[in-house]
Amino acid sequence: MSDGDDEAAARLFGPSATVVQGGVALTLWGEADALEWVGALPCAAEIVESETVGNRVTARIALSDRGSTPCDGPGEQIVVEFVVADGKIIRLSQEGAPTGGAVLE
Repeated sequence: MSDGDDEAAARLFGPSATVVQGGVALTLWGEADALEWVGALPCAAEIVESETVGNRVTARIALSDRGSTPCDGPGEQIVVEFVVADGKIIRLSQEGAPTGGAVLE
């Protein structure tokens, strides 16, 4: 997500992947939905720390500006949990927001 390749990021999601942010769930029915969701993110994201247990990855992610899109929380960090099956993200969960108020959209 930090290199601006939305198509590559979208391909990381499996069909019918669920994204949960602040208690609101969204289903990405396919790659087109994933691409639309990734393309709407206001911030670039870089994993700075992660822990894997089974098929779950908990990652601390640093937010930054994304090309011409200003990030509403640059320099802030969020914690995201990914559930992976067959090499694809089937669930992404971010609860809460960084101090600056940024929430992945």
